[in-house]
Amino acid sequence: MQETTKDLSSTITEAYHHNWVIKLTLSRSQAVTGMVNTSPSHGVFYLTHNGDIERFELDELNDVTVIEKNWWKI
Repeated sequence: MQETTKDLSSTITEAYHHNWVIKLTLSRSQAVTGMVNTSPSHGVFYLTHNGDIERFELDELNDVTVIEKNWWKI
């Protein structure tokens, strides 16, 4: 079930504030795992993954999953 934009934004904002590792499920049937660099602003945010920073829009997401909240303890 697709989350609402407000739910997605809330999860991404919380992940940004707590440095969680998240997985984005994109509407184009792809998934990206990384850490959020910016809180969503005007539907746009940045995520670090594979050593790069990439821009994403909330409209292109189907889901956001928290992968690890305490990655530094692993």
